[in-house]
Amino acid sequence: MRFHVFQAGEILIVQKPEIGWSSYYPLLSGLITEVGQVSSHGALLAASYNLPCVVNVKQATKCFKTGMDDCDACFCCFSVLRLSLSP
Repeated sequence: MRFHVFQAGEILIVQKPEIGWSSYYPLLSGLITEVGQVSSHGALLAASYNLPCVVNVKQATKCFKTGMDDCDACFCCFSVLRLSLSP
């Protein structure tokens, strides 16, 4: 992860959060992970900072990209939701 390009207020979207990223949580506006559960480290840490967190989102890192505008991000949300609901 290249945190030198990370901007305050962004949503961090990762496969699996690493414990070393904890110092960046105060800068975040939210967290989305591809793996995990509500009791995972990333979710608990996000809760301690009052951050919205969504875990176990299939292909989130492939769909969401840095710098997306709201329309593109909204389309990704629907795509990810459709994938998640697929049998």
